[in-house]
Amino acid sequence: TGFEAIAAGFQLTEATGLAGQSELSDDEVTFMAEIAFIPGSPAEPWAWQAVRRTDGRARETMFGHFGGGKASDQKAIAETSPIPLAVINGADDSFMNNPYIVGLKYRNLWSGEVILMPGLHHIPFYEDPAAFNPILERFLADVSA
Repeated sequence: TGFEAIAAGFQLTEATGLAGQSELSDDEVTFMAEIAFIPGSPAEPWAWQAVRRTDGRARETMFGHFGGGKASDQKAIAETSPIPLAVINGADDSFMNNPYIVGLKYRNLWSGEVILMPGLHHIPFYEDPAAFNPILERFLADVSA
């Protein structure tokens, strides 16, 4: 936990700082909405609206808890939990540090590997549901058996 964990698990970019900022300018809202999709491409209108209507105190509190060591230690949970864990990321995610995520020592990683979906970004389930949903369905079938 803490800022060291943030630096390890996330790509440190302009978006990292904005993720914990209480107030965002119109340009910052647009940037945050667009980076979740394909960077440099216009975001869907709902994404811009979601960033705009998020209470800045929520961003500030979340980031403060992550950085202040008040959040759950997600790395420790992944490495010790007996519950099957599916990790499915976009290979081109602008937020996550995928090499770090792949390199964790998971206790019970479903499929035995982190799944990186080629050409997809931070929200692969939205970008390509036809590719994402079958993976999710296999995971749900396996854990419910």
